[in-house]
Order: sequence, then C-alpha cells, then structure tokens
Amino acid sequence: MKYKKTLAITTGLIASLICSSCATNSTPSIPKNSNLIKSAGTQDGYPIALPMLDPTSGKPKKDHYLSPFSPYNPIDAKGFKSGQLAGDPSTIKTDKKTGKQDKSTMKIFKLP
Repeated sequence: MKYKKTLAITTGLIASLICSSCATNSTPSIPKNSNLIKSAGTQDGYPIALPMLDPTSGKPKKDHYLSPFSPYNPIDAKGFKSGQLAGDPSTIKTDKKTGKQDKSTMKIFKLP
C-alpha cells in the first residue's frame, strides 16, 4: 500500500513538472536532492525510469519515460519492452584525445 501512495505522489509531481515545462518548452528541472528520483527505485542494480504523463489527460504516455539520471531528460523508448535495459544518450562522455563520444560511458536504466 505504501508503494501505491508513493507512486501516486510521484506521478502527480511529474505531471506538474511536465505541464509547467510545456509552456516554456524546456526539460523539467528536478533538484539534485529530490525524493522524486529516489522514489523510482532500483531493480537488479539498475535505476528504474519514471513514466511521463500526458499533460491533458494525466495518464502515462506510451513509450515515453523520464531518465533517472541528471539532467532527467525525456526518453523515447519505442521498440523497447517493459523490463528491458535502455541507455540515456545525454550521459555519454566525450573522449578528450579523439573528440569522439565513448558509448561505453552511457548510463543504463531499466524500463518499468
């Protein structure tokens, strides 16, 4: 029961962040010490992404998630199934010597 209450609060907070960001057309900003991201939890050692909500209906958008990693960008997961691992491309680091992106540095998360 505690999990359902946490999920409902988390979903409501995400909806308000997304709705406020729609007007400014920017990525929702979440403070580093936010309990919002911590409430998503982990599974098999991987953090779990949070579903993004449709601002008009308040229901989860199909195949759209909020990355559990800073800067918490929206992720389009079309073609992925629930429980699969996905990567956040915004976390890829660039190799200073070659100037190319090192895909092995991309942070991995699990889809809910």
